[in-house]
Amino acid sequence: MSRNVPFLRRVCPALGLAACLGLSSLPDAALAQARQPLVQDGTTSIPQRILSRPGVVVTDAPGSAGEVESPAPFSLYYVFERSEHDGAEWIEVGPNRDRPPIGWLPADGSVDWRQTLVLTFTNSAGRLHALFFEDRDTLIDFVEDERLPVLAPDYVARTRAGAPPEGAGIISIEPETVVDFTKQFYLLPILDAEEVFLSAATRRAKIFEVASIPLNDPETAAPRENDDFPVGVVFVIDTTTSMGPYIERTRETVRTIFQNIRDSEIGERVSFGMIGFRDNIEGLEQLGYTSKVFAPLSRDFDADDFVGRIEQMDEAGVSSRGFIEDGLAGVVAALELEAWKDFGGRFIVFITDAGVREASDELSTTGMTVEQVNAALRDKQIAAISLLLKTQVGGAYHSMAEDQLRRLSFWREGWAEPFYIVPDGALDSFGPQVDELTDNMVKQVLHMSEPPFSGGAEQRDGLDCSQQENAIDCLGYAMRLAWFGRTAGTRAPSVFRAWTPQFALDDPLNGRAFDVRILLNRNQVNNLYARLGLVLEAANKVIGEDPGLFFDVLQTVIAQATNDPSTLEDLDPSQAIELEVSELPNLGALLGEYFGHLPFKTRLMRADRAEWDRMQGGERDQILTSVRSARQLLKFYYQDVDNWIALHPQATDGEKVYPLPLEVLP
Repeated sequence: MSRNVPFLRRVCPALGLAACLGLSSLPDAALAQARQPLVQDGTTSIPQRILSRPGVVVTDAPGSAGEVESPAPFSLYYVFERSEHDGAEWIEVGPNRDRPPIGWLPADGSVDWRQTLVLTFTNSAGRLHALFFEDRDTLIDFVEDERLPVLAPDYVARTRAGAPPEGAGIISIEPETVVDFTKQFYLLPILDAEEVFLSAATRRAKIFEVASIPLNDPETAAPRENDDFPVGVVFVIDTTTSMGPYIERTRETVRTIFQNIRDSEIGERVSFGMIGFRDNIEGLEQLGYTSKVFAPLSRDFDADDFVGRIEQMDEAGVSSRGFIEDGLAGVVAALELEAWKDFGGRFIVFITDAGVREASDELSTTGMTVEQVNAALRDKQIAAISLLLKTQVGGAYHSMAEDQLRRLSFWREGWAEPFYIVPDGALDSFGPQVDELTDNMVKQVLHMSEPPFSGGAEQRDGLDCSQQENAIDCLGYAMRLAWFGRTAGTRAPSVFRAWTPQFALDDPLNGRAFDVRILLNRNQVNNLYARLGLVLEAANKVIGEDPGLFFDVLQTVIAQATNDPSTLEDLDPSQAIELEVSELPNLGALLGEYFGHLPFKTRLMRADRAEWDRMQGGERDQILTSVRSARQLLKFYYQDVDNWIALHPQATDGEKVYPLPLEVLP
């Protein structure tokens, strides 16, 4: 049976009978024999893909005037055949890999797209806006110039004013406010990449050739409705036995905040939520819960109801295992709250007197590292503000906890983390700090009278974001940039093809103007999740044995899974797992040809048998921990159904893609 048939059975109930009659009109035999796209040179399974150039038309035959469709610029197609007509090359294309092609377009009306890698803008607070250059050499001349620290702000300012320097080769500039790709989805597909030497920074860095592709028409962009800047604050609080008096002080703080803002001009724009966390309750059910939402975040905030709900939050009646708690479970519970999309200011206040369980800890219920939770938070523009109560009883764990909470609260290189220590866990220090922090978050609302246009971030307000006293203000500024972009429907630059550096022009050592993301469809995410599971299965089998046996055991595990794919643990049993691994020169080979073909190689992809044998036990554990936590993130993104994107109007659900941050890969 074709692998499309389970897909049809899955989506038909959701689409309705009429739609499904169209989807399933082909018999099983026809689906099974459907033509497959051509594969890229040097590969056996990676399909050829192209992006249509502006103005190209898909016709019913090479050189024909019979129009099939007039695609939007840089629409994605698979290539099914290449043919010559009147001395020119034509390609037969279709928007779906497992469906027949729909027509032909001239090869010179397309751009080859070998990997589905894209760039997305980072939040522009704290850096110069990115510039796009007409060709590679012009960009290289610019970034390798030792005068870059002086030229960059001048070029950005003049380009923003509509008069780029003559002969500079600048064809576009990043939008002034943040483009939210979850609301105004755009593509900056990477067409080419290379490293160059930066004289000004004495280091090598990446530059990219990209195409700019706003996928939403201007008329469909979300209009800016008003100047409201709603702020959401979710307290994530340790509710273990040692935290009893601090829970009560938090209640007191929240009550004070309510009293201060309920009757103020901003009272309707600030909402609160409350989540408690303890530890893994497996085998210790008396704890009651690992994490619990006591008060969900909501735009329709009811202060009286909220007060009543937080009164129900008390410390645990029994002690948990040791002093480390499953704090990341509370943060992930907060991360998954649906209401964040309704807020401009997004803050989590994390309060604990202990460290947190990470992916390497067998009692971790999230299976994620602090860095991965932090990356997921920043991806949703949520800032984590951490307070560590350094009580005497937890003294042996303070160093680890401080390191973890700083990483949890990271926002960007060069910025101070909004992390705060309460010495000795003193209540007289703890209360005022929470009050002041929350006051600062609420005050962000008052800064919204005018758009936060900066041309380069916090310098407009004279803020030094490397100083902790400015941490909340800097976060608020970044969020206001994102909020204005979101409510005004800020779109990516108009369609073009250009070269741009990945690094921030005014901070090439630490700053990034772009993140690299990989677009994977549902089947690819499902496959990756299952394949990574085989690494963990093999690792479990060699526990207590010679680590050098790992590759041999892994090959056995792969062979067993190939013979019986039903044994694979995956995210969607209705999808077929494609597992063909004949050789295993390195662990990257397990991930499949597609990942091996990427220009970026992670530690896992590079690890071969010889390197594995040379590694110390801690290094192997780090790789296995990254695999374990990557699977948890893949599950998180797989279930984020609202952000799966179709790159062509006729793309089926199976062709929808998710823009995973490249750092997700272990």
